[in-house]
Amino acid sequence: MKIAILGWGSLIWDPRDLPIRDGWKKDGPPLPIEFCRISGSWPLTLVIQPGVDGVNVLHTLSDDMDVIEARNNLAAREGCGTLHIGLIDSITEETNISSENVQLLPVLEGWMASHGYDSVIWTDLPSNFKEKTGNDFNIDNGIGYLRSLSPEGLARALHYIDKAPLQVKTRLRVAIESELR
Repeated sequence: MKIAILGWGSLIWDPRDLPIRDGWKKDGPPLPIEFCRISGSWPLTLVIQPGVDGVNVLHTLSDDMDVIEARNNLAAREGCGTLHIGLIDSITEETNISSENVQLLPVLEGWMASHGYDSVIWTDLPSNFKEKTGNDFNIDNGIGYLRSLSPEGLARALHYIDKAPLQVKTRLRVAIESELR
């Protein structure tokens, strides 16, 4: 069984114990990714954000031969439950995708088939920007949030943004480069 893992943030440069093969390839599906999740360890991280521009994410082959094991390993790496691990399995016809991202199914299924994968998994955590800041996510609010951070917090946020793959060029990343550098 060929299982693809999609990634766009810290998973790329810090897979930890996630069993992967062949490194990360740059021709993943175009997904609406943006820096709009505030986590405990990073002030601003990348997640799928419906309504933003699509960017080609990265993908790698899981070293796991069972999609349930691969899903559990990705959930462990991400520190979330399997409910937040997206899944499309062409063998069992099982899918797990958040209701906010269900419109991405045709894109993901088409990409998976064109690359010869039996299954694809990804981190399907939502943005929590509004819950954490009280503001809807947009570029101005993202820049405002970053400006409100302590110097150490801003440095940590910029470190994450700088380490994100260059092809993940979101609107907020472009705004950061022009306004906060």
